[in-house]
Amino acid sequence: MSSSFFSKNQIKLDEVVSTNDFLFDLDKMKFIDSNIVVTANFQKSGRGKKIRKWESKKGKNLLMSILFKHKLKFNEQFNFSIIVSLALKDLLTEILDDEVFIKWPNDIIVKDKKIAGFIIENKRSNSVIHTSVLGVGLNINQSLFQAYVPKATSIIKLIKKESDIDSIKDKLLLYLEKYYLSEYTLAENLNKYNDCLYAKNIDLKFRSRNKTFNGRIQRVIESGNIVIKMAKNEKSVELNELEYIY
Repeated sequence: MSSSFFSKNQIKLDEVVSTNDFLFDLDKMKFIDSNIVVTANFQKSGRGKKIRKWESKKGKNLLMSILFKHKLKFNEQFNFSIIVSLALKDLLTEILDDEVFIKWPNDIIVKDKKIAGFIIENKRSNSVIHTSVLGVGLNINQSLFQAYVPKATSIIKLIKKESDIDSIKDKLLLYLEKYYLSEYTLAENLNKYNDCLYAKNIDLKFRSRNKTFNGRIQRVIESGNIVIKMAKNEKSVELNELEYIY
């Protein structure tokens, strides 16, 4: 079964610099008013958070970007990130026997290892986001990875057999459609998100704005900030301002 919401425009590429860049370039060339899904066997320069690159062997993993045309209030944009996180979490929960966690703000963790990540890039006019490009990397059939912190894992390492990448892509699109078109409120989505938040209530070391501190993750709030409990108070940290120190 495939997603009707995403079935109209799907492009499959053998090799590309970046699927996100491909969609932004396509959006500049002509007027587009519907969603477009792009997958690639290989990205020369797939992006992760900040300046990091996403490692993927050719033809082994799901490398996908989706162009969304919508009207998303700028101050509610974190709900879109929640939707993507929950879709990936539900997909992997269906496939794996292991517990799946969401690591704020955009990674999916299984057995303390990263199995998937995503990036969302937006274009807005005043306070409304009119174009979003979602880039997803999901490790499927790759067994060997470079040394990362946290370490990387994949579906094949966990279930000990190869999976069909297109079938997993179709399932993910169904989960994305479910959450994107649902009438779940931000509060409802956020409750689900916090229920599977990675490393919650565990003593950890963090860095924020060049300062290190110890604390325990408590929850994520509607703005997208994460709340960390320290010895004497709680600290609310903005997106992209926190680094986990392992």
